[in-house]
Amino acid sequence: MEPEVIQHGSEKYAQACELREIILRKPLKLRLLDEDLRSESEYHHYGIWDGEMIAACLVAVPHTDALVQIRQMAVAECHQSKGIGKNLIQFAEQELRTKGFTQVFLHARKEAVLFYRKLGYQSAGSEFIEISIPHLKMEKNLP
Repeated sequence: MEPEVIQHGSEKYAQACELREIILRKPLKLRLLDEDLRSESEYHHYGIWDGEMIAACLVAVPHTDALVQIRQMAVAECHQSKGIGKNLIQFAEQELRTKGFTQVFLHARKEAVLFYRKLGYQSAGSEFIEISIPHLKMEKNLP
């Protein structure tokens, strides 16, 4: 299973949206709505497939020429704790470096903070509530 760039609007993009809905939104009784997705054509999308089935995905949102935010990181339940998320993050970071980004930040759900710390992300600020659950802003320089 190799990470890859996902083209916005493609069938793989639709699968990534479905995975994000299942893993990130449904447990909170939220939905990905069309208006949530309208601006995503300007974002960078990455994913990993296990055959025809999506295993993991994430979205990278440019804020400036140097700063990008990782959002909507989702790993299918049957693929969690197997290193797939780590592989995807590392691939995305490398791709983002080649696009000129030098800093990345994210809003980690409280239960994911240790995962991101192991990948070199550092806490930046205090815990806050976003989409009704605790998060922590985390940052990393992309050398």
